[in-house]
Amino acid sequence: MVPEPGTLLLLGFGILGLACLPLKV
Repeated sequence: MVPEPGTLLLLGFGILGLACLPLKV
């Protein structure tokens, strides 16, 4: 099963956001 491009984008932005949270603080 291949996830939809929209889902991949949301997951990518979510992971990037979580990874950048400690850097912003």
